Amino acid sequence: MDMISKKVELFNKEELFCTWILYEPFIMLCKADAVQDLLMGFKMNDKSWVYDRLECVMGTGLITSKGEKWKQRRRLLMPCFHYNILKSFLTAFNEGALRLVALLQEETKKDFTLIENPIKICALEILLETLFGVKMNASKNEFSDYIHSLNRCADLFMKSRFTPWQWLPILFWNSKSGKEYKFHCQVMQDFTRKSVKSCVFSHWLQVWKRGQMTLCSLLI
Repeated sequence: MDMISKKVELFNKEELFCTWILYEPFIMLCKADAVQDLLMGFKMNDKSWVYDRLECVMGTGLITSKGEKWKQRRRLLMPCFHYNILKSFLTAFNEGALRLVALLQEETKKDFTLIENPIKICALEILLETLFGVKMNASKNEFSDYIHSLNRCADLFMKSRFTPWQWLPILFWNSKSGKEYKFHCQVMQDFTRKSVKSCVFSHWLQVWKRGQMTLCSLLI
């Protein structure tokens, strides 16, 4: 990751750049305009082998799918992100932002602080509330199973992408890192399934009664 950080600093004025790890080129997007051009396109939706390991966490959804399946998933999800629908989630966005601001204000009393974890936790809380109607209060319990597994999966995924011998699935999945990765994937999948079931069987009726829907409810 230090290597990538140094590359980004070197090419920070460019929209994108290419770096090589052994024989494999990796394109890094540095500017929002480059990301927008990529996401607005429909032709370049085939995912490279780098994404294969994410299927353990996400299955073959919008992020990891390609071709016609990707187009179907995109058409299914796009109506949920209409401006008028997103306005109904502003309360959750604002409450999450205020919690983050309060937390960072306390951190200003210190000489040095790491902001990555608080920002990650804030984003996760907002996602869980808008997607499933689940209030996790993750800021009060930083080391909850879900957050810990999310952090470990992210670390192990990035480590495997920059460790060439772990590119081979048979070597990775039989390594200590691969087994730990699979364990934490299972923790996150169990939580997601539990949240979806809650949305389908109980939260659905409650949401309709109070006139506010989660994104999960809209998809159902």
